[in-house]
Amino acid sequence: MVSIVSVDGGAAPPAPQGSFDVPPDITLSPAVTNPVTVTLQASNVPVDTVIAVTVTPEGGSPTTVNSTPLSGTLASSTATASVTVPPGNSIVSAAATFATQ
Repeated sequence: MVSIVSVDGGAAPPAPQGSFDVPPDITLSPAVTNPVTVTLQASNVPVDTVIAVTVTPEGGSPTTVNSTPLSGTLASSTATASVTVPPGNSIVSAAATFATQ
């Protein structure tokens, strides 16, 4: 499982909605300086896996960047990604792809 812990220091809620139809999960300062850091946490994902972090602006095209490789243990690991967040509302998502044994 991969989850977003924070975006630019703003903590993600325990059950993020990730939708344009509800109030934002995280509100950034209007004076935010790009790029911002997305902090990621994973469990049961192999260490050294790179996470794809996608920023999808409302009414715009998504962009995807790769995180740093996960570090820690299989049970609990972390990584960060630097993303550019455009003005207005955006959805930030994270996904890991890896082979299972």
